[in-house]
Amino acid sequence: MTTRIEYLARQRAWPLVRRYGFDVLVVVAAVETALELAFGRNHSNGNPPPGGSLWVLIPLSIPIFLPFFWRRRYPFAAPAAVYIYCAGLSFFEGSLVTFTFGIFMAVLAAAFLMGMLPDRTQSVSGLGIALGAAAIVVHNDPHQSWGDFLFISILFSIVWLAGNALSAKLTQYRAAEERAARLER
Repeated sequence: MTTRIEYLARQRAWPLVRRYGFDVLVVVAAVETALELAFGRNHSNGNPPPGGSLWVLIPLSIPIFLPFFWRRRYPFAAPAAVYIYCAGLSFFEGSLVTFTFGIFMAVLAAAFLMGMLPDRTQSVSGLGIALGAAAIVVHNDPHQSWGDFLFISILFSIVWLAGNALSAKLTQYRAAEERAARLER
């Protein structure tokens, strides 16, 4: 009985998790953002919640997550769209982008995806887009300072480097698999 369950988990569930696991996390982050905007959170750091109607704020925050669903087809444009949208949204409501944990995780995931790009020119320019968008968001948020921008820049760079390192390891793994297949033939 146990072997049958293991077989089903390995053969049926794992490919689904590999294919759609990140998409499920994106949906969870979008729902978390909507709930956090609707019900607020304890602000021990003194930052008040964004102003405005929830009927406006929640629909404005959900498009941040939509580009992730096109990340396979547009590996550079999808994470770049996240940053560009966040920068544009900060002109409308300065503290919306920095308010929720879900949006914070989305911009970190976009930095990781930028780091994983195989084309180094796109990867480095993606980090530049991320840092430029962070500067715009920090400038437009009345509760943020340039010290926050420095912290965010370091954090984005670390996450980008982690994606870059994982991409290099995956490239080495694929090359080793190809060599093994050639030797086997």
